[in-house]
Amino acid sequence: MHHDEIQKLKKILIEDNNDETNISRALKEVFKKQKSIIMTICVLELIYESVYLYDIILKRSGVLKFIKNVDNQLYVTVESYRDVVSRIRHYRQIDMKIRDNIIKTLQEEKDKLEADLEVLFGYFVEARYCSDVFNDKLKIFNQNEINISIEEFYDKIKEFVFENEDEKFERIQEVISAIPFALSRKRFFDYMKSGLIHEYAGYEKLLESIFEIEENFYGKLVEGYGDKFAEIANKIDELQTLDLKNAAKDDLDMYLKETILLLSKIQDVREIVYSLIRIVNRLLIFYKSDKKIEDIMHEEPKIKIFFDIYSSIYEERYTKKKVKDFLKMLNENISNWYFELYNYNRLLSDVNYLENEIDTLIDEDILNDIEVLAEYENLMNDDSDEFDDITGDIIEGSIVEDEINNLVSMIDDITKFMNPDYRKVRMRRLLGIIPVPGNFENEFLNYLKSSLEFETTSNVKAAIMESVDKRIKLYKDMKNSKLLYEALLKNVKEGL
Repeated sequence: MHHDEIQKLKKILIEDNNDETNISRALKEVFKKQKSIIMTICVLELIYESVYLYDIILKRSGVLKFIKNVDNQLYVTVESYRDVVSRIRHYRQIDMKIRDNIIKTLQEEKDKLEADLEVLFGYFVEARYCSDVFNDKLKIFNQNEINISIEEFYDKIKEFVFENEDEKFERIQEVISAIPFALSRKRFFDYMKSGLIHEYAGYEKLLESIFEIEENFYGKLVEGYGDKFAEIANKIDELQTLDLKNAAKDDLDMYLKETILLLSKIQDVREIVYSLIRIVNRLLIFYKSDKKIEDIMHEEPKIKIFFDIYSSIYEERYTKKKVKDFLKMLNENISNWYFELYNYNRLLSDVNYLENEIDTLIDEDILNDIEVLAEYENLMNDDSDEFDDITGDIIEGSIVEDEINNLVSMIDDITKFMNPDYRKVRMRRLLGIIPVPGNFENEFLNYLKSSLEFETTSNVKAAIMESVDKRIKLYKDMKNSKLLYEALLKNVKEGL
């Protein structure tokens, strides 16, 4: 797209690196091009996300009705962005004060949506634990016969774990989170402490790790749990208080189906909220920029064609297949522009700043460009700055240990009077989140053996081994797949 321009700038930045004035001018040109490309990507992604949300996700059976029932405010928000692409297409530069108000409103909307996303994650965690318990109970009724020896099973696990040294600990986590919990409380907490103690470059990073564990362990710790989407919270409470002591297979099957249906709906709403956040982020970039839509269309003439296709889709003149074909074409175009942005990024990394006077190269205009581009990058990546971990000194080991001890104490308090079935599945899930301690690889197979030895019936052993096999397959699928939500739901359905 801009090959000649890139070569020209590269010559100035690399070959003529003794002239600081020229280098500074070239840097400004690079930043100008980057901002222009980002605006092009922004509009293209806005079209893509709008079509994907309103013509793929929201066309799924019962999704829009479910949103309206569980949270009317979210339903209103969904409807308010339905034709946002047309508004952008006909956008004209407006008074600065009005623009500032639009940006302020968008930021407030984004904050609400991110809070919704957090609450929905809490519901997903708690509902998933229901499915874990029901699946574990159903293993008792499993009639499968073991078709491989346990020793062959251990060899297969060992081969899977150690076939890629770089992913060894990650693969251990995958396996131990798929087998019955087989640690005493003391050994579990020792495992947790050993896995979490390492060097943290900043207190925020430590807190991020701890919050992730807390919320994955007990979704009800998420702020707003039970207040937003109360219908979902009530259904989860109903499932978690069922008496399963003498539950028949048919009852467990029914409970599991209810849970999977609930999880599917939660995942739909999560996907919708995340899609809305992506739309809002791109609107924020658009309104914060001084670029006119005409300039962006001049940069990428295909945008006019995409706008016209969007209008046809909005008027429901496209079949579902044609909509998907359009999204595929649009995604390829977006990828090309990201590659173009990458080429300009490479120019910046090729400059030898050490051989030049940095004060001469970097003036106020360049600093401003860098700040703007950093803000755009965060929005394009849909990042929250809640844990913006600034590189700094390694925090003291005693602080890390205190925070870990607080975490252990909290988990101990929560689980002390918890239903044993739910306590075990929560601790098992945590084993798939907590970093594997460095010395645990030596004990891993012993842990695996002891977890199977607790089960005395052959059909339960067979069910556990089948679960581990499926978990390994799912792990490999997820490594090669971007369909995260589908993979997560498959995880739940198969009791992994």
